[in-house]
Amino acid sequence: MEESRSVEEVLAKLNEAGIGGGRLTLKNKNTILGGYDRCYCGRVKQTKEPFPTDTYCHCSTGWYRSLFEAAFDKPVEVTLKQSILQGADSCEFEIRLGKNLDSRACH
Repeated sequence: MEESRSVEEVLAKLNEAGIGGGRLTLKNKNTILGGYDRCYCGRVKQTKEPFPTDTYCHCSTGWYRSLFEAAFDKPVEVTLKQSILQGADSCEFEIRLGKNLDSRACH
């Protein structure tokens, strides 16, 4: 993060490395969208039936939260929008910061 001059550059580097699903995008000045095209949960990814709960998906929600709170040194809120385990084609997350992201957000 210290080597980046902007949020877009941080996201490009994370995407290049395949981190966070490899498709992180900046939606607006305080929202990042991320997602996975496959389930990474070793305990449940083999299931053929959708789960009635998103409990297992909170691991990814927490992972995104930890990543971006460390990267931008401010609290973030992560919302699961849809989940493969619940029958969607992909897992989608919305990562929101309380204040606008800008070039100074990178340390």
